[in-house]
Amino acid sequence: MYKGLLIIATSLLVQLAFPQDVVLPTDFRQHNLTYYNSSLFSPVFTLDRNNPESVAIWSRWQWQSVDTDPSTLFINYSRMLNSESALGIAFFQHNTGTFLQTGGVANYAYVLQLENQASISLGVNFFAFSRSLADEPFQNDPNMVLPLPTEENQFLVQLAPGLQFAYENFSVGFVGENLIDYNFGNSSRETLPAQKVYLGYAGYRIPLENGDNGEANFVRPAIYYKSIPGTDNQFGITTLYSATHYWIQGGYNTFYGISAGAGGHFFENFSIGALVEFGTDSSLDDKDPSFEIITAYHFGSPDPRKKGVGF
Repeated sequence: MYKGLLIIATSLLVQLAFPQDVVLPTDFRQHNLTYYNSSLFSPVFTLDRNNPESVAIWSRWQWQSVDTDPSTLFINYSRMLNSESALGIAFFQHNTGTFLQTGGVANYAYVLQLENQASISLGVNFFAFSRSLADEPFQNDPNMVLPLPTEENQFLVQLAPGLQFAYENFSVGFVGENLIDYNFGNSSRETLPAQKVYLGYAGYRIPLENGDNGEANFVRPAIYYKSIPGTDNQFGITTLYSATHYWIQGGYNTFYGISAGAGGHFFENFSIGALVEFGTDSSLDDKDPSFEIITAYHFGSPDPRKKGVGF
């Protein structure tokens, strides 16, 4: 009996001395991608938010300073094939805190124009990546070595289809982030039906008076809901204000907290912006802010149709 009490007391002391860290969800942390590289949020956004033809780089440092983990890197090239379809190709590296995922993404999107300024858009992101243990996997107590997965490098493919319906300036969409996946390392499906990640969103674009170069300024509020197995579902809201020479954005996510960012357009074809995010949940009180930096270069002048009503 006394031995059992001693074990329980020791466990409690360890938990108090080394509080359990917050576990990151396994999905992509792409909730702030409202301007460039937003095809990672939904594959149909290649049509109207990536400003094709462009190359854009997005980096995120989660609760950390620059050059530390967990972090995310996404380098994406996208372009319009014609007035109805677009494609993109990207390199990404995503650190979940336990695993490091490195690979590529191929994107394709198609829009079907209906009557009365309505449209249906279909898109898909195809991921192919290797997965290995991160350099510094999470441990509760440095003096207590916990068992971690012993798998060698794995190679996985993942299919993320998306569907969007738009009417005039209103849009609503759905994405299955890992709807189909396969692990070649163990020759089986990576996730079961109960482990799928689903995202639903709705947004409204409010046109404003034209800028000095004839392009339409706008405000675009949006809400989203993300179902993530094994953790709390996420609800969020984002708002983007886009002007001729700059953009401003803000947002809130029930897990990650409040974010605010801004960026500017320089030399006609070059854009750069930054964002900072602060955790608001009590479990994140000891966490540093998260930082994001995005840069983009768009070839030629922006397509005015991209910012037109109903496109």
